[in-house]
Amino acid sequence: MLACADDADNRAVAESLGVTDQTVGKWRFRFVGRRLDGLIDDPRPGAPRKITDDLIEQLVTKTIEEEPAGERPWSARSMAKATGLSHSTVLRIWNAHGIRAERSGSRRNFTRRVGQIVPLYRNRRRVYRERA
Repeated sequence: MLACADDADNRAVAESLGVTDQTVGKWRFRFVGRRLDGLIDDPRPGAPRKITDDLIEQLVTKTIEEEPAGERPWSARSMAKATGLSHSTVLRIWNAHGIRAERSGSRRNFTRRVGQIVPLYRNRRRVYRERA
């Protein structure tokens, strides 16, 4: 709206801000019709959120500050069981907050990958020796 205050047309404002003419027109129309209240984004279509910010905060706090029963760190499934959410919801929240999930079977995956990578490395060393 500050760029529009100079009485520039929508195209000039859009180019200076890197948005489309329609975006500038939409916000200018809202501001003219509702003043500052028009700058608040309208509600989005679809069902309202079921998971509140408080619930997300509780889940993140529980993940970081509490230890689960047993020796293993939290997995998405164990956290889902503890909070009553689905494991995919837990994963989405963790990903949004940069929390990595404990991967079950990660040692098994590591052993399998080492078994695949080491022969490639050894073969590469042999190829280099033959070229020299």
